[in-house]
Amino acid sequence: MFCRGEIIKMIIPILAFLLIYINIKRLILKGDLAKGNTYCTLPYALTFFFGILFLITEVLSMWEVITYNSLFFSWGTVLLINMVIVFAGWRKRSESINVNVLMIKEKFLNVPFLLFLTFTAVMLILAYRTIPYNWDSMAYHLPRVVEWAQNRSVKHYAAGYMMQITAPVFAEYIQLHVYILAHNTDRFMTMVQCMSYLISAILVYQIAIKVGCEKRWAYISAYMFISLPIAFSEALNTQNDLIATVFLLTFVQLLLHYIENSDFIEVRKQGIVHTFLMGLCMGLAFLTKYYVAFIFVFSIIWLLCVAYKNKIKLKTVVISVMIASLPFFITFFPEALRLAQTFGSLFANDVSSGQMVSTIDPRLLFICFIKNLAFNF
Repeated sequence: MFCRGEIIKMIIPILAFLLIYINIKRLILKGDLAKGNTYCTLPYALTFFFGILFLITEVLSMWEVITYNSLFFSWGTVLLINMVIVFAGWRKRSESINVNVLMIKEKFLNVPFLLFLTFTAVMLILAYRTIPYNWDSMAYHLPRVVEWAQNRSVKHYAAGYMMQITAPVFAEYIQLHVYILAHNTDRFMTMVQCMSYLISAILVYQIAIKVGCEKRWAYISAYMFISLPIAFSEALNTQNDLIATVFLLTFVQLLLHYIENSDFIEVRKQGIVHTFLMGLCMGLAFLTKYYVAFIFVFSIIWLLCVAYKNKIKLKTVVISVMIASLPFFITFFPEALRLAQTFGSLFANDVSSGQMVSTIDPRLLFICFIKNLAFNF
């Protein structure tokens, strides 16, 4: 049983995310980020927040001190820093409050929004009442979380099932924080996929608006997503598919904004930040589900076509690729190092044998690409 104080401590990361969101939105409204486009607020906040979670996990794991106290201190520090930034930048307070009240009134008079709000409440209750139950969760998703919590580190350990070692790790990093901050109980672990499900619906709505849909069609797009049987079932388990979906949709939204603003490709301050966050989002997505790499291949081809159409200099394209590659490789490097130490390669043989070929022959690489593309889509 939880006391009220412990529940409050457990939601400190959520409060930190909300303040990160507020600070990023303020910078965007000032025109310092995303060229003032507020639809980038959520993608920026999500990428930045999960980047912090990745950093906290890897740093604490290095010293084998992933414990309740260390996580509470880490997230408390993040919360405190963002609170200081919020209060330091708080100007014209009454005007801001009036605008926010008007915005809230407008949203609450919106029937589709009210329906989504009601659906959100129902899903959160269902997630809280649903304990982990499916085979994947019990075989490797949750056992690795328990082992990490016991070892105070995400280093590899002797496992009876190879997937506990070889499967992508970032979804379980999130689960690890929830598990430890909830005092080693699985009561709230289903919430991670559930929240990803709801956030994905919001991102679908924003992407629909971004591509020019009217609000009613954007709402229909979001409702079509949440009505998918597979999405609904995934929302009530502890796997990683919906978490990967959040990163994928976040990347798509960042990509659309990047392509809309062709001068972003020119290396400038806001473009550098946007490109860096795109690379970080790609890295976290890859660390959550390796198969998303196929989407990135087509996205990179699309970006190169846009660069060619807009006659962007080759030097600028190379610099942009280097900026995006830096966070991508940084996020994968710790796990790649662990895999190399355990298996002597980036992937274990029994995992990669059906998905990769050890050759540079373009014919075999193309066949392998088509095979994996068909298998995963």
